[in-house]
Amino acid sequence: MSGARVALRIVAIVIAVLGAIDPAVITTRLSRPEVALLATDSVADRALLAAVRQRLDGAFRVVTAPLPTVAATVVVGERIPLPQWSVQGLVIAVVPQHPGGQLSIESLAVPAEAHLEGTVALSAVVRVRGGAGQSLSVQLRDGVPLVHQDVRVVAGEDARILVSVPYAPTRAGTVALHLSVRLGEGERAITTRAAALLHVRTEPWQVLSYDARPSWQATFLRRALERDGRLAVTSRVATSRSASVASGAAPVDLATPSALAPFDVVVVGAPELLTGREVRGLETYLRQRGGRVVFLSETMEDAPYRTLVGGGRWQHDSGGRIVETLSSQSSGGVLRGASFLWPEQLPFGAEVMATAEVQGGTRPVVWRTWVASGEVVVAGVPDAWQSRDPEQSDFDGFWRGVVVALAASAPVPLHAVLDRALLAPTDSTTLDVSVRAVVLDESQESATRSTTAFLESPTGARQLIRLWPDWARGTLRGVVRPHPSGAYRVVVEQGAERRVLPLVIESGVRAPDAASEDLLVAWVAGRGGRILRDSELAQLPEELRRIMQVLPRPQRWYPMRSPWWIVPFAILLSGEWWLRRRAGER
Repeated sequence: MSGARVALRIVAIVIAVLGAIDPAVITTRLSRPEVALLATDSVADRALLAAVRQRLDGAFRVVTAPLPTVAATVVVGERIPLPQWSVQGLVIAVVPQHPGGQLSIESLAVPAEAHLEGTVALSAVVRVRGGAGQSLSVQLRDGVPLVHQDVRVVAGEDARILVSVPYAPTRAGTVALHLSVRLGEGERAITTRAAALLHVRTEPWQVLSYDARPSWQATFLRRALERDGRLAVTSRVATSRSASVASGAAPVDLATPSALAPFDVVVVGAPELLTGREVRGLETYLRQRGGRVVFLSETMEDAPYRTLVGGGRWQHDSGGRIVETLSSQSSGGVLRGASFLWPEQLPFGAEVMATAEVQGGTRPVVWRTWVASGEVVVAGVPDAWQSRDPEQSDFDGFWRGVVVALAASAPVPLHAVLDRALLAPTDSTTLDVSVRAVVLDESQESATRSTTAFLESPTGARQLIRLWPDWARGTLRGVVRPHPSGAYRVVVEQGAERRVLPLVIESGVRAPDAASEDLLVAWVAGRGGRILRDSELAQLPEELRRIMQVLPRPQRWYPMRSPWWIVPFAILLSGEWWLRRRAGER
């Protein structure tokens, strides 16, 4: 019995002595590098994310944030994570497999703004792989209500499908549009979504209609524009050299650029009668305002306005045969006429908008060109108004579409746009700002330095958005970082000008796939990693060790620093004490 007590006491003393000495032991073992784990869609890839985390625990120190100290990053999902600069170290992507095919929305294009009385088209590129012969259902929702639905059949094993969805706004302000695409039917159906924000405006664009003399073409065109609620038309018609008829605050002539500056578009009837001063005023308006001008040509006269549009010698056909023009614009419609004007050679960079088959060839009778940042449209169908019956042509629709498109593209004094205005709480977006005065006049460079931007929270608190010069003169760029859910506003100010952009952050919002799998593979390879399918998940730890070159290496280990040594130490002392008591010793 005494021998057992002695043995217990000796072992306890040895543990105590070793704890006091704290010896070091050199061992060879694998280190536990720090690895970041990111999900590009935390909702859709929740199960796969949990499986990846289970595989990594124990072999690596896993963090669920893009820390700059990590040795590698594991991306779960089929997209490149945004922002890309947040991803550190080497990269391995784990992507899910879809037995019924693969479906993604690669892009969703939404206009920066729409007018309440107009219709816009949303376009998306949908990629389907392994879904030949299956049905593809496209739905557009304005919040909860369904506003458009379309079903088509997929042709091909790897198809990119361009989807154009019309949308007519029903209310002004900020509208959240959700595009849902489903491949197949039943339990094997695959669904993906994308969302965007659209600003619906009620303010009309300003149009000046100026007729150098009474003109039937200009009169009926003006009436068509006046019936469009998206446009506010101000007009002046010169009835003689010293008399004119005006509506609204129309300038007396076109010679004063400051008087033209409030207008987005200037429509000129009978431009052959414009004076040299008026042509120079229009040129200044085009160059300094970035304005838009429509010339409704009527004669072959070599007039001063031709210096703005170029084109050399012009041709004329008035054979009396009614010809339909073919518009190159998808929504341009058809004009009918028997008299046509066109230049023998278009100026460099000009774009044809409508053609007519006359004199044995295809002639450009409506075309556009540019003067600095300004745009000029020249129309050479002077008698199209005679065939403006809606059953014969689309005279009203053609010109409304042209003028509205010109007005919408005219630069504003302070332009600001968000790359995406509907985000998830973990997303970020880019803010692009353009100061018109600097873009058109280098001497106004100081206006850029006085431009500021703020993110205004739902509570009214403001956070500064840093703006940095972009590649073009007069343009700035900033980044809006992730924030909690809510309705925000981005406020951009420059002098007296102010722009307010809505920004909505919602949980569960998914952006269009910024890259297809082909680009994801290239991006991961550029980061020194590879793609793993979810069926290859067992290879993940070993693959991480390989790309990080994690090798066994000697490490100093202090075994006696473990707090668990107190357990055997206490058991040994307790056993020795119990044996002494049992033997009757104190």
